[in-house]
Amino acid sequence: MCHISDTRRASVFGTPGVDIDWRNQNMFFLKTGEAKTYIGKYRGVNRIPLLKLSEMYLIAAEASGDKSYLQTLRDHRGYVNYPLEENCDLAAEIEAEYRKEFMAEGQLFYYYKRLDYITLPDMGVVMTGNYVFPMPDDEMEFGDIK
Repeated sequence: MCHISDTRRASVFGTPGVDIDWRNQNMFFLKTGEAKTYIGKYRGVNRIPLLKLSEMYLIAAEASGDKSYLQTLRDHRGYVNYPLEENCDLAAEIEAEYRKEFMAEGQLFYYYKRLDYITLPDMGVVMTGNYVFPMPDDEMEFGDIK
């Protein structure tokens, strides 16, 4: 379980209490006696999917440029009465859905990597070296890697 600030949550889902997204309503919880909000996405579940149907809709929307795939996903997330605008920026809408759908999963990193983002949004991290992680110190010390 990781903590999420109200500012971060609002930047992804919008103003608290106004957004109708079921992820915003059901993915977070407060521990008894604490004021911090935690992400409880897979709380009480012993399986985590490798590929989600929502991911397939996002891939289809991005690959085809057809916003109906994205609208189908949004409908299932609570936006049935809020269709995408006719001339919407599809890439921006897809990114917004990626940020909501893959929160606390680590998958958003690969989305940013694939699109070669220089700066990761809301993190202020500048990516260099083509998203290559440094070799862990233990591997250098105990793995006999030079």
